[in-house]
Amino acid sequence: MQKHAGFSLLELMMALALAAIAGTLAIPNLTRVIEQNRVVAYSNGVLGAVNLARSTAVTRGVPVSVCARRAVGASQCNTAATADWAKGWLVFVDSAGALGQIDADDEVLKVYPAIEDRTGLSLTGTRRFLSYESSGMLTSDAMTLQLRQVHCRTNVDRDIHVTLGGSSYVQQKSC
Repeated sequence: MQKHAGFSLLELMMALALAAIAGTLAIPNLTRVIEQNRVVAYSNGVLGAVNLARSTAVTRGVPVSVCARRAVGASQCNTAATADWAKGWLVFVDSAGALGQIDADDEVLKVYPAIEDRTGLSLTGTRRFLSYESSGMLTSDAMTLQLRQVHCRTNVDRDIHVTLGGSSYVQQKSC
């Protein structure tokens, strides 16, 4: 009698069924991890822009601002009363002209892209720009940026706070 090596059709079908069940259970968790990482990445991007502005202001001894972009892809600051930061934001040396506006002699340090529509995230602020003095302090009141999920599935919304003294931190919020 000959002995055959390999798997029977029944064994292969059972292995395939178990793999399908495991995949069905893992996909929702993977989606949740991706959404959580997306929120963390965008909040870290905003925090990085704020920290870049502060350190540049102190290093160069000139005012440096961070502003919400006027439109997706625009290289000008938003001038509207409401501050939609989801269109992206700009960090620039704000040494000439109106504070919080990019003038002819101002140097753009970094351009941050818009939050992609497919992410289901919004980013709004209490103001349309913030500016640092050469001392590293804000030129005006403290500010909060709110990063929110349109459909709260992962419960990881964030608030990015910038204090009058210039320091910044991220606070996790429940949606």
